[in-house]
Amino acid sequence: MPSLRFTLLTLALTFPVLAQSSFQLHGFVSARGIYTSGQPSWLQGGFGRLDTGAGDVTEHRTLALGVAQIGAEWAPASWIDLHAHGVARRDQSGAEGKRAGVVEAYVDLHSEHFEVRAGQFFLGTSRENVGALWTSPYTVSFSPLNSWIGEEFRPVGVDLVWRPNFYVSAGATAFRNNDSMGALLAWRGWSVGNRLSVYNEVLPLPPLFSFSTDFAGQRHDGTVPFEKDLDGDTGVSARVRLQLPERAMMQLTRVDNRGDRDIRQAEAVAQRRGGEQRRLGQQQPGLAIGAAAEHDQAAARGADHKQRDQAERFRRAQPLPLGKTNAHSRRVAAHERDEQAAKVKEADAIDIAGQRGERAGQGYVAA
Repeated sequence: MPSLRFTLLTLALTFPVLAQSSFQLHGFVSARGIYTSGQPSWLQGGFGRLDTGAGDVTEHRTLALGVAQIGAEWAPASWIDLHAHGVARRDQSGAEGKRAGVVEAYVDLHSEHFEVRAGQFFLGTSRENVGALWTSPYTVSFSPLNSWIGEEFRPVGVDLVWRPNFYVSAGATAFRNNDSMGALLAWRGWSVGNRLSVYNEVLPLPPLFSFSTDFAGQRHDGTVPFEKDLDGDTGVSARVRLQLPERAMMQLTRVDNRGDRDIRQAEAVAQRRGGEQRRLGQQQPGLAIGAAAEHDQAAARGADHKQRDQAERFRRAQPLPLGKTNAHSRRVAAHERDEQAAKVKEADAIDIAGQRGERAGQGYVAA
């Protein structure tokens, strides 16, 4: 049974502090009573896709949750705006993640036709979350797409928008610090909620068995949507919008974080091998010492063989007495003929075996 949510108290405040709107303070406090049933939530490290959950499908719980958001906007001049947005929340007992943090922080530079935004911000793609502090005036919970955007996608970079007129606009973004974008979709799937993740917050993933096998080298506590860049590659985004006043609006957006999965896999393999070697040395020091001793002995044997080979080559290189030269030459020639005959026989055997293998392979292909 899905969760049933109802709002007990919602308070939205807007404070114009200084004249001419040079400084604005936005905030709201929301308290909720939730009757929920089903398996544990993904925020508790379970398989549930909602923000709250019970112990299993046969249980139900009544919860009291709260969220407080506050944002400040300062416009010291007509061409510049500064914005900061933070959140504090009370989640269900046992839920992981941060209880407070920074959602957005950026600076805007704008003129008649251009706008440049730098910092951490939401892309201008949503037609649902159009309220202050990226809220929705329509529903308590966001759509699945905007729920995921609030959880896992927030560029940290620079965005440029061009508006030649009211009907057309185009934007381009270069960003970093969003390499793990899509991890929640891949491991948990789509969800419905209104949770806004904060910078450097660790979000749990479902307890799938593949985390301890195929992904043993990755972090065990979950995924971090917004943190320092992992691979050094800059992500890109582009969008175009066409609109008619009070009639229609169409926007096309493309996003590519250019995450380098090969680098992460190589680092995971190296970390896993290093961890195995350290565990071997800690748990069974005798084996580690024995392996080191065998390595040293093999190196010593290799040095002895090398010295004997050099001595043998030097002895063979010495000139023979005149009387033994012809006999030695005959023996060398006979030995070379024997080697050539052996090579011919070996080549024939290899060729016959290869032909048999080719015929067998052709039979498999034909079948």
